Amino acid sequence: SLPAPPGLQFSAYARDLQHRLEGPSGAAAKAHWLDSLAGELPVLDLPTDRPRPAFKTYTGGQRGIELDAAALAAIKEYAGERGATPFALLLAAYAVWLKRLCSTDDVVIGVAMAGQPAAGSRDLVGHCVSLYPLRSRASPSEPFGRHAAEMQSALLDSLDHADCTYGSLLAELALPRDPGRLPLLSTLVTYETETQGLGFGDLALQVEAAPKGYCNFDLELYLTETAAGLRVEFHYNADLFESTTIDRWLENYATLLDSLQRAGATAPAATLDMFGARERALLQAWNATAAPFPREIGVHDLVTRQAARTPDAVAVVTPASAEGGDSATLRYAEVETRACRLAQLLLQRGVAVGDRVALCMPRTAELLVAILAIWKAGACYVPLDPDYPRARLAHTLADSSARLVVTDSSVWPGVHDAGVEVCALDREAAALAALEPRDPQLGVGGEALAYVLYTSGSTGKPKGVQVPHRAVSNLLAALTRVPGLDASDCWLAVATVAFDVSVAELWLPLVVGAQVVLASSVDAQDGTRLSHLLDAHGVTVMQATPATWRLLLEGGWAGRDALRIVSAGEALSVELARELTARSREVWNLYGPTETTVYSTGTAVPRAPDRITIGRPIANTRAHVLDAQGIPVPIGAVGELVLAGEGVTLGYLGRDDLTAERFVPDPDATGQRRYRTGDLVRWRADGELEFLGRGDQQVKLRGFRIELGEIESVLVQQPGVRAAAVARREDVPGDQRLVAYVVAEGSSEPAVAALRQGLRDHLPEYMVPATYVVLDALPLTPNRKLDRAALPAPDGEAALSSRHEQVPPRTDTERALAEIWADVLGHAAVGTNENFFDLGGYSLLAARVLSRCRVRFPVAVSLRQLFMAPTVAQLAAVIDAMRSQDATASDDAPDARFEIEL
Repeated sequence: SLPAPPGLQFSAYARDLQHRLEGPSGAAAKAHWLDSLAGELPVLDLPTDRPRPAFKTYTGGQRGIELDAAALAAIKEYAGERGATPFALLLAAYAVWLKRLCSTDDVVIGVAMAGQPAAGSRDLVGHCVSLYPLRSRASPSEPFGRHAAEMQSALLDSLDHADCTYGSLLAELALPRDPGRLPLLSTLVTYETETQGLGFGDLALQVEAAPKGYCNFDLELYLTETAAGLRVEFHYNADLFESTTIDRWLENYATLLDSLQRAGATAPAATLDMFGARERALLQAWNATAAPFPREIGVHDLVTRQAARTPDAVAVVTPASAEGGDSATLRYAEVETRACRLAQLLLQRGVAVGDRVALCMPRTAELLVAILAIWKAGACYVPLDPDYPRARLAHTLADSSARLVVTDSSVWPGVHDAGVEVCALDREAAALAALEPRDPQLGVGGEALAYVLYTSGSTGKPKGVQVPHRAVSNLLAALTRVPGLDASDCWLAVATVAFDVSVAELWLPLVVGAQVVLASSVDAQDGTRLSHLLDAHGVTVMQATPATWRLLLEGGWAGRDALRIVSAGEALSVELARELTARSREVWNLYGPTETTVYSTGTAVPRAPDRITIGRPIANTRAHVLDAQGIPVPIGAVGELVLAGEGVTLGYLGRDDLTAERFVPDPDATGQRRYRTGDLVRWRADGELEFLGRGDQQVKLRGFRIELGEIESVLVQQPGVRAAAVARREDVPGDQRLVAYVVAEGSSEPAVAALRQGLRDHLPEYMVPATYVVLDALPLTPNRKLDRAALPAPDGEAALSSRHEQVPPRTDTERALAEIWADVLGHAAVGTNENFFDLGGYSLLAARVLSRCRVRFPVAVSLRQLFMAPTVAQLAAVIDAMRSQDATASDDAPDARFEIEL
């Protein structure tokens, strides 16, 4: 009995009572738990089917399966052989499953245990459940026995240190708070033994689970030992997960338990099978892409055959360009004749089968003629963009050991000291005219190199990707089927030849008898000119990066009903997709790295989409989503995309070390290789792949793993934003924060408050950038991709500001709050009308503000209250109201604080 003396605040009374309940060993117990939770604590990011709401919800659902008595007996036998209890084994298996599902080595799992035995009160009736946060840090690469031993030890330690409540433990942990989830724990496990043999005369007892309408945690695992075996149930937050996902997870967990019996004692936990029959069948079906294609011949032979079928059809059109170039048209027979003559000339100049020939040409019909001629001469081409810096061109020439350069004197940049012979076609007219238009027919096959294309390297030096004819032929055959192309089509080509998507737009039309319209480099960067070309030439297909499509829209393009749009090269935003689908026949989103020959996956974008995917693998391509150990991850889990099949190229020229790192053996095809893309994706339940950004775009901030690409995809959907990028910066030591870079849609800058609210509608608070910078345009690489390294540091002139004319504080509370905010945020002064989060505040800074508020005012302000009252004036009103009602705890009342926040 602890009578409450008059005047004692309730929180202090409860705190004293708690200490008495914990007993003299409470301090030692708390020290044990704090030690086990030391360091950076993980946040369990389960792959949700729906975006996490800004504030925690509790809508519940439940699904379950039954494991028979034989399975339970096997689990008990396996546990006994390893000196563990069945619960420790089941808990260890759950930890392994979570780690593989969430791609992490560190998880904290809540375990509910009966409190009566620990307190020596077995006859006490009541809900005396204690919650223990058990941490598992064994890597999935370690044997499962290590995980089981870790969990057995953690369970025993929890019983030895039971004199500590979960609430008092949270009071000691400096956890950043997210109103969308519970602190520290996202999952709970309970283990019960169902009462057996209990009856009432002729009445028998049957236990059934009650329907669950609410769920406190994101995911709860209930294990119940019955006479028939083991009942396994998942109770889950129905606002986050679909029931079909939970059914698949139950099958995963059961399969993992079953695989324990077959695995050796030293087998790594990551190698344990956790794919049920249903999931395995789905993955196999999604990768069943085998289809015939002409793998034994070169691409030039495909064009030659088409020229024989339709010699008089128009093959290539070069429109009159903005810079004054004349228009020109070549028919298929003319393309073939010119290519044969040039091939003869190249052979006379010493080009041999297997040589590499550099190509630096203006965007005219002669560009295609030159590539065909190089192929007919048995060589491969190395594209050089005339607009690239000379130093880069010189490096490419030297690194590729090009035999000669095919060019035009109007664009050849005059790279000196390259040691390469130059063949300028405009100076070879007489020599070409004197040659017979005879095809050398050197028998170049599918395994011969078609081109070597240089891409940016992590070391700063471009690396050459070696692409065989076989891979290009497969690409063209696949694209002929999906999205589809025939002789009636007209394709507007806009990509530089040094960008691999040019392979599709130059050669796909010519192997099916269609027409290519070559836009000049100047026209390709002018939205108005592109719009004119689309209409003037009756274009039916055009592929471009999202940046170019935005350029077209900005040029006033109203749309074209007959146009098939292909978006590639970068992530397609929902906002842009909606605009494009409304202005065209259809939109396709295609994905693929240079190392797997232009495109590897694709999908048709629905009209008015709410989410964009990169689709399914194209013909003869297999997609695998793997963890860090190279093991497949479950459907819905995030992993690295690894591609296999006919599109995988021959590696990097002269870079055996880098080739071995990125091109790995394919266990499904002897002698073949897979390519590790470094891109993070996940399989959706509908069989399409969702792109989540580069692996090196994944950052960790205040304990949360964040994919920058995910934030960017939401940011560009906001009104007034044309393009966006996000980076994690630490311009002030110790102050890591997310910075958003935005390009405005019109002349006016978007409002920070509106951007923040739009992001908060889709993302948790820790993913909302703290600082916003407006740019005239995002920095781009020569291939018109985002150049992240060139994003500027925020400064006073570039940073967007939502700061209005400051309203000075009027009351003592407002003045105290304004001083606290200014100090924490690093501002000289803060007005009472300014929003804390619009000024750069985020959850960690909010915690600092609340901590100082509790010292300055005799009230316990919660994080939720700051979210709901984010200005000085609003929060001051809340504090004054709490003080006047005298309905809050004192500044040293952690229990009251945690009750509010939980």
